[in-house]
Amino acid sequence: MTESPNSRLDVLFVRYWDNSLTPAEGDELAGLLAVDRVSREWFQLLSMQAVAAAELPAFTLPTLEPQPTPSAPKEARRGWSRRRVLGLIGGGLAVGVGSVALGQWLWNEKPDTRISLTNVRGTVRMRAADGHLLPAYGPVPSGATVSTEGIGASAVLKYPDGSTVSLLGDSAITVTDGGRGLQLHQGAASAELHSREAEDRLTLRTDLVTLANASGVMLTLGQGIRATEVEVQQGAVSVSDPTGEPLAVVRAGELLTVDANGDRLQRRTPATPDTFAWDLTVPLPEGWHVGRREVGALGPVLRPEPWPDPYYNGTVMHQIRSDKQWTRGFFRLVEGSTIHVRYRADRACPRSQFCFCVRTPNTRCPDTGMVEYNNGFEACAPGEWKWVRVHAADMLHNKHAPKFGLPWTGFLIIFNTYEEDIGLQIAEFRVSPPG
Repeated sequence: MTESPNSRLDVLFVRYWDNSLTPAEGDELAGLLAVDRVSREWFQLLSMQAVAAAELPAFTLPTLEPQPTPSAPKEARRGWSRRRVLGLIGGGLAVGVGSVALGQWLWNEKPDTRISLTNVRGTVRMRAADGHLLPAYGPVPSGATVSTEGIGASAVLKYPDGSTVSLLGDSAITVTDGGRGLQLHQGAASAELHSREAEDRLTLRTDLVTLANASGVMLTLGQGIRATEVEVQQGAVSVSDPTGEPLAVVRAGELLTVDANGDRLQRRTPATPDTFAWDLTVPLPEGWHVGRREVGALGPVLRPEPWPDPYYNGTVMHQIRSDKQWTRGFFRLVEGSTIHVRYRADRACPRSQFCFCVRTPNTRCPDTGMVEYNNGFEACAPGEWKWVRVHAADMLHNKHAPKFGLPWTGFLIIFNTYEEDIGLQIAEFRVSPPG
């Protein structure tokens, strides 16, 4: 047989023709054929070649096979060859997608759990279980991982019954169990799950928690470096650890935080405060991303560390980056909010900055933006400290400024001196409300 330009398509076709596709491979093949015209044409050609060359061993479909009348002589049941399957399905696209769908029905009687990737914004990638890149739209095969990357990126996984799971910000999620399972690796996902029969309910997981049999619930699931957060807006969900040991039932208006040590805190979802301050007298929290705390003769400070920033294609920058707090947020900003920074630097860096990633007050909304101070830091004499005080309304002169209304919830704090190490030290960072 002629080989197609896509070696993965050839492998899937052979397994399809041998009736040995796993459900995950069936999903993968269906997704490939649904979105790739060239693959559909090659699949049709391969099917025609295989039909012309040979027929596969028979298997029985009694509901589709006419039964002999009592008076008719009993004859051998005809096997269902690939030629007959293709004949039932029809030509063109149906040869590809239809045959896969029929094949899945023949060996998998579970209800339809196919997922579509929709509402793609920004940089979104979808990779199959074997790691190869798939088009970032349309059907999502079991085993595939969908990731959103960068400011403003988001995507929605949509189920046939209208249930949705939205990826927010820098996030990654893997579809498992034919669509009945979702594993959140990082970031945040907002789920609106319609009521389902018990055998068709979804299971959401992170490395730290499992939300089994989720149905009729609206929630936001956040996975940081060292902790998972479960915020429920409507309904209720049972949460267990990865071994199945029950942890809590989280109800509407509640937030559960589980850290890597197994410690958990369940409470009413806290309001994001208008005031905020770093307490550098204590160690940095678990999950702090970039930057180190030092205690010296001038007191405790935060110093930048070199870090390959993906926004700048992996260029190593000198930065301080807090942990991400999508669900709770660090602080709430309005136009008159004032940001106070006390710092010192060995050298001036006019293009250095501090900035915040912000979202709307609704944790289920994927909209994000940036507020930035880009006027740089000045050189300081030995032992000298300088202050920057700026209103939030004066931090909107950048291309990623929020396009949604106030208030803004800051969920990530960044100090950046780009590729230059200027000996920056941050001794104080706080936010105060108007007045």
